[in-house]
Amino acid sequence: MLKKSWVKKDIVIHSDEWFYGRLGKITASEWHNCMGDKFDTVGCTNYIYRKVGESISGLPCRDEIFNEATEHGHTYEADNLKQLMRIKNLPFIVTQRLIVPEDDGMFGCTPDALIYHKQSTDGLYDDVSTVEAKCPKSYDGYIKLALCNSPSDVYGVSKIYFWQKLFQMSLCDCMRGYLCAFQPFFKFGNTRIIEFKKMDLIPQFKLINERKKMVEDKFNEVRHKLLNIQN
Repeated sequence: MLKKSWVKKDIVIHSDEWFYGRLGKITASEWHNCMGDKFDTVGCTNYIYRKVGESISGLPCRDEIFNEATEHGHTYEADNLKQLMRIKNLPFIVTQRLIVPEDDGMFGCTPDALIYHKQSTDGLYDDVSTVEAKCPKSYDGYIKLALCNSPSDVYGVSKIYFWQKLFQMSLCDCMRGYLCAFQPFFKFGNTRIIEFKKMDLIPQFKLINERKKMVEDKFNEVRHKLLNIQN
């Protein structure tokens, strides 16, 4: 279950506070860099280096990328989530909450939405499902997702989406998550919701936990070396 104190309710996505809250954090959107066939790939190493640099400098290594595809996604994300609510008959969802687990301080994520199910008896935790809303601008990009019937199909289409979805679920400690693809210009077949069940993906979640430990060790090793450089 998701610990309530991990959810940063007062931080608005894309605000200065949100960018600052992600500095030096390994995030779901780039977690795929750490999930290659082997750990120490060039992409994984460079990603860790960037995050170490952010933790030391207090400045982002890269500006957020905004292009036609990302702008399209931002424009239609709300419509995407409305479709999810209609199809799943949900009375409400909570959108765009930065989540930073205190126990894993170097990790974080911002699911597009959280579906709340129930609260723990002590009131400290919530049982949630995470939602990732994708709005591919290209027709072929959407159709590839729309024809997916399972998480393994998503893996075949986009490993980035697959590992982003699982990493969100891991950090939020939830049993279910949803990938919702939406194409606003299609007159039919414009929404596809794919359910991810943790119980069907146990080996992948085990690998995530193993890689998190490896990332943390590598991060601390590099940071320690930089802090102790002698010339």
